[in-house]
Amino acid sequence: IKCHSILIPAPQILNQAVFFESDGALGDGDLEVYPRLDGDAYVNGFQGPEGRIQERPGQEEIESDAIHKLQQAMNVSTQLSGVEPHTQQVCYWPETPDGLPIMGAIPQIPNAFVATGHSVWGILQGPATGKAMSELIIDGEASCIDLSDFQLDRFYQDEDELGNDEEVA
Repeated sequence: IKCHSILIPAPQILNQAVFFESDGALGDGDLEVYPRLDGDAYVNGFQGPEGRIQERPGQEEIESDAIHKLQQAMNVSTQLSGVEPHTQQVCYWPETPDGLPIMGAIPQIPNAFVATGHSVWGILQGPATGKAMSELIIDGEASCIDLSDFQLDRFYQDEDELGNDEEVA
């Protein structure tokens, strides 16, 4: 899912993240505002439709109407209304069909691990994911969370799809 964001210099350092559930009042999406240690506010929202990524890394098209929506939505804030962004950017949220992230060892590839698919919750779940993955890699299992629901092989119907009857280089 493609999502645009802007960085704006906050007139004062913000001390909390704010999540706006717009119900249409801010447009056709919700808005998130995160304070950054450098004094900027990271603003994102108004996600695009789900689909396969066509743009190459570093060649993402910034859509001016999406940036304009973000700027207009900031008018709900007395602190950030009318502040011009110094950075406009776009990112993609990796999502899985069941909405759960993929975390764990990659089947049939020794010493290969994956942690992806957190969708919009990557910012929130990043620290716990890092801890769980470091435990898995270093200790052989995660002790802070049960990773069984997050395994990659949940998307395979049978053992043949995992490549069990073929060697993986």
